[in-house]
Amino acid sequence: MGNAAESCFIIIDGKITTEMLTEVELALENRMDGFKVLLNSGGGSFQAGLALGRLIRERGLHTEVGRAAYVTSTLNDAQFERFDNIEDGQCVSACAYAFLGGVVRKINGDSRLGFHRFYLAQGDLPGEGGLAAGQLVAADAVSYLIEMGVDARIFVTASSAGATKMNYPTPEELEEFDLLTPAGFSSFSIEPYRQGIIAVSRRLDATRGYDHAFQLTAYCRDGLPHLLLTADHPWIGDEGSGPEDAVVELDGRQIPVRGFSVRGDDTNSYFTFQLASSDVPSILSAKNMSVVYLQPRVAGGPQEAKIETTETDWEMLSAAFRFCI
Repeated sequence: MGNAAESCFIIIDGKITTEMLTEVELALENRMDGFKVLLNSGGGSFQAGLALGRLIRERGLHTEVGRAAYVTSTLNDAQFERFDNIEDGQCVSACAYAFLGGVVRKINGDSRLGFHRFYLAQGDLPGEGGLAAGQLVAADAVSYLIEMGVDARIFVTASSAGATKMNYPTPEELEEFDLLTPAGFSSFSIEPYRQGIIAVSRRLDATRGYDHAFQLTAYCRDGLPHLLLTADHPWIGDEGSGPEDAVVELDGRQIPVRGFSVRGDDTNSYFTFQLASSDVPSILSAKNMSVVYLQPRVAGGPQEAKIETTETDWEMLSAAFRFCI
């Protein structure tokens, strides 16, 4: 879907079958540069869904519920359909179990993830039928959920719906049952450092290509507030960008960066943003903070931390800005 890893992904749209599983295996063998599987399906084979989820987990791929939308384009007087964006979709029944294979799992917009009690379709589920087959299905499902690191209570919730009725977990259940993986950055916590205090927010999900920032640190030095963005990407030099590409936004409003520096070692890069004391009240009242260095892709790509801040975060940041290191 493009020349960047984050725009290259496998699209699964339709019934989950063993034939589809084979197609996905072939696509992965042909070296897919991306890391995401986009799922939009009304279900299908339970066993194929489990196998697909295990394949996704084995390859360390991310999963997302959504539907690929296309637009018609023209090139050399010939029309063709090209990918445009991701719209709301659904992933239910067998698809929902495949979705759980993602090492990172998210739901796009108002897309829906749904579970129901599986019925025994001939040739699909193991066993000879009846209660024995049902017990095998239950054992397979619960074992798979535990294998994927998901709270197995979702199986009981799913079983409360009939074979033709769907149970859509609420936002609270999506989090409670670990159906979605944490994303973004944590709330700020304070830590002692030298003779002062720092406030630290750490990334909740794994870093990946062109998205390496894993920690944002706030501190005071020489009476001035600083933000330090740390990325797990070795610094290789960056002659194409400068301080003008260091951006701090509070509730969508950009504030001036008074000073900027970069250093690195064989493992990490460190981007330091120096702000003005007059910016502190704005920081301590903003509900959304974005810190980004617009680094070229050849040097590792833009590094960014976006954090939704609360009153508790403001207290942590206030302490860090008062007790200089």
